[in-house]
Amino acid sequence: MIDPRQRLWTGVMLTAIKDAVNSSESLERTLARSWLLNGTDFGYVASLAGFDPDAIRRQIFLLRDRGWTKTDISVLR
Repeated sequence: MIDPRQRLWTGVMLTAIKDAVNSSESLERTLARSWLLNGTDFGYVASLAGFDPDAIRRQIFLLRDRGWTKTDISVLR
């Protein structure tokens, strides 16, 4: 069973990824992308979510390199 705090931080990560890819709001999309690529606390948040920060960041860079196209983010779970 997943810890409730881990579930919370996983939600934070997934929301940022969804906003970076799908948000119709330009500012929201820009802020999400900036945090995913350069956020100083990104590694900490990824760790709290139970992810390997370096592995997730590599996936984020791939997503960026593909033009942030709408995609199935289940590979990041």
